[in-house]
Amino acid sequence: MPRRPRIYVPNTSCHVFPRGINGGTIFRDQFDHKYLLALIANIACRHHVSVHAFALMSTHYHLIVTPPAEGALAKAMQAIGIRYTRYFNRKYGRIGTIWNERYGATLLADERYWYTCLRYVDLNPFRAHVVRAPEDSPWSSYRVHAFGETNDWLTPHPLYLRLGPTPQIRQAAYRKICRIPLTDDDLELQRHPRVAAEIQLPPGA
Repeated sequence: MPRRPRIYVPNTSCHVFPRGINGGTIFRDQFDHKYLLALIANIACRHHVSVHAFALMSTHYHLIVTPPAEGALAKAMQAIGIRYTRYFNRKYGRIGTIWNERYGATLLADERYWYTCLRYVDLNPFRAHVVRAPEDSPWSSYRVHAFGETNDWLTPHPLYLRLGPTPQIRQAAYRKICRIPLTDDDLELQRHPRVAAEIQLPPGA
């Protein structure tokens, strides 16, 4: 069965989620997490891909990004995957890929869907019971959005900035919406996005 082609819509964000091959672990210590984040920051900058949010899990990771042109995201993700695989294999004495054949990607063309996805990504470690509270995880962007933790490579998304006129108001608003649990339908749509959600265009596109 042929692959569905990636759909690019200018100025539209994507949720991307590469997974370890056969559900395998892609991190074994804290330095692995730090190395991948450094790669993402460096390579995304090189390809002018804006990164708005992230969450690193044991077998996969999530990003919310906005690519500047068709093909930019694919090139960035390929470079991240290759560089991290080389690092991981060299460090742990293994060979072969550590990734599933193709990373998942979904367009976030709807405002409500974007806000839901941001909460889904930022709260992933908490929802998976990796940490006791959302702010306890160093491997998601929750503390950046909810408490203003300094980060020099994430780009605030216009929809996040719309939450309030000042950083303090935005952070309080974000903490408030994060206290609203995601519904089963919300979770299902994030984990198994429907085709309609991937190709829906914003008004005027």
